[in-house]
Amino acid sequence: MHLRQRAAAVMLGAAVVGLTGASLASGAASASFFLDSYNANNASGGNFATAPIALVKGVSYRLKVHGTFSAWAVWPHTCGRPGRSAVYPSPAADHQPATPVGNDAVFRFAQPSQRGKCSANLPIVTGTFQVNLGSGWKPFVPSGGYPAEPTGGNHAYVARIVGQGAKPQFRIVDWHTSDNNGRLLISIT
Repeated sequence: MHLRQRAAAVMLGAAVVGLTGASLASGAASASFFLDSYNANNASGGNFATAPIALVKGVSYRLKVHGTFSAWAVWPHTCGRPGRSAVYPSPAADHQPATPVGNDAVFRFAQPSQRGKCSANLPIVTGTFQVNLGSGWKPFVPSGGYPAEPTGGNHAYVARIVGQGAKPQFRIVDWHTSDNNGRLLISIT
């Protein structure tokens, strides 16, 4: 499937939570929407969402990303400190059970282990949440750079972005999305 078709399919599944608008010419537009980590199509490469607003070229915006997700359905042994469930669970229509969570927009802070041995020092910065403002995909970097650990348990990160005259896109890169659970709430103001 072409990238545009995949993006359009995911946009249909992305729930728009709230949208307030002002004149795009003034740069005062804002939006909040979800990016779901779950996708029944494992060949998708991960889920995409496109903001419902275009950002005015050269205008600075505040981007806030909040939430947690799980990239695994089964957690036989645990490495790190998982959350009990997603801050924003995937919609019930996805039929995904609540599972422990180990990812947010910046970090992998926990993961399952099949043999009870942990191979990675957690938390680690993953780069799986990415942003395309109009000139290609780039890992999300909070203002001030990557923190040393997840933000105080609330898993919310803020960055200043500059509009490029396009609707920004967001994705979670994952090659096995049918066992995921949890959404990220993205707010642009």
